[in-house]
Amino acid sequence: MSTMNDFAALAVSIVGWVGAAASLGAYAMVTQRRIEPDSLLFQGLNIGGATALAVSASVNAAWPSAVANVVWVAIGVQGLLSVKRAVIARRARAAASRLARDLRHPVGLHRPMRVRRPAGPEGPAASRRPAAAPRSGRSRRPARRTGAGTRDGRLTGSVVHDLGTPGLTEKLVRV
Repeated sequence: MSTMNDFAALAVSIVGWVGAAASLGAYAMVTQRRIEPDSLLFQGLNIGGATALAVSASVNAAWPSAVANVVWVAIGVQGLLSVKRAVIARRARAAASRLARDLRHPVGLHRPMRVRRPAGPEGPAASRRPAAAPRSGRSRRPARRTGAGTRDGRLTGSVVHDLGTPGLTEKLVRV
């Protein structure tokens, strides 16, 4: 029976040391700015460490330490709920922003539609702009981007390069 009590005492002692290491590690990482005080990792380490220390202190009848760690757990849970509310609010703002953007620019209508001019008194050909003379060599116009963007230096959209030669265009497709 004494062996079981020795094992239980050792297990409780190990739990207490792990709790102390977790709490001190969380504090050290926040102090060194490796993690943020409102991060889930910090709150989780604080709650876990304080819980382990409270269990160890209560088994050893160190009631002031046990009560202090129970209060520390309550503070950590309140901080965890605060982080959760902030994450929910941030996600709600992002969703509202996406919805507002989609209402301003419905799918397929991101660019204004070209409106054809009505035919003038001389007929439809008179209302058109005169045709530009063909150019020789490379175009001096920059590449026209069609929904393209970059992510980590890679192309994420398609780019159409006008090389100035009739019928010769180069398309890079989406990655």
